[in-house]
Amino acid sequence: MNEIEYLRDQRKLVWKRVRSSHMLYVRAKRLYECLKKRWEEDEKAYEDIDHQLAILDGRLQKLEAAKHTPKLKRLSNSQIKELLVMLGAEADELDEIIEDEPEEGSDD
Repeated sequence: MNEIEYLRDQRKLVWKRVRSSHMLYVRAKRLYECLKKRWEEDEKAYEDIDHQLAILDGRLQKLEAAKHTPKLKRLSNSQIKELLVMLGAEADELDEIIEDEPEEGSDD
């Protein structure tokens, strides 16, 4: 057997492996697609059932909008200064900044 015949025989053997591998690949891909579709359907069914159960067992409740939202008080300059000092600001610097602004009363 010369080299050309040897290579032709090798090519036939490798081609059989290529076809076999491709056939296995196609089967695996189809199986994957079927299993993925099944998984997605099962997950959707689980979510639907869990949602229904959540409504019944109280985990999911309809919240009503607040009828009245409390009005927030405005802080006076002295209250702002106290808060800033608590946060670590220098009291001397704050005097200059806060004193420049007019004192506002609380809006109730």
